[in-house]
Amino acid sequence: MDFTGAPRIAIDETSSRRGHKYVSRFVDAEAKKVMFVTPGKDSTVLNAFSILLEQKDISNESITEVCSDMSPAFIKGITGTFPNTAIPFDKFHVMKLLNEAVDHGRRP
Repeated sequence: MDFTGAPRIAIDETSSRRGHKYVSRFVDAEAKKVMFVTPGKDSTVLNAFSILLEQKDISNESITEVCSDMSPAFIKGITGTFPNTAIPFDKFHVMKLLNEAVDHGRRP
């Protein structure tokens, strides 16, 4: 797969099987195509993605955004591996937090 011209990446984890076996998916946010899948959901998955980019002669500096949920592990991995990259949070998780805050404010 050609990774050039993919400055905006989205990352999310999903359960691959029952029993909390997770994989992390990296998606080209503009082309909406899966770029990379790796076991785990911790900060090291960003390093694995960085190694793949390096093998394809793409620098970490070419990635301008990595959209993720608010996982502390993903945030740590993004800031450690892609230090000059913006981290927009995904709309689903932002709206979930907003709705929880509104519900909390309505409770007597």
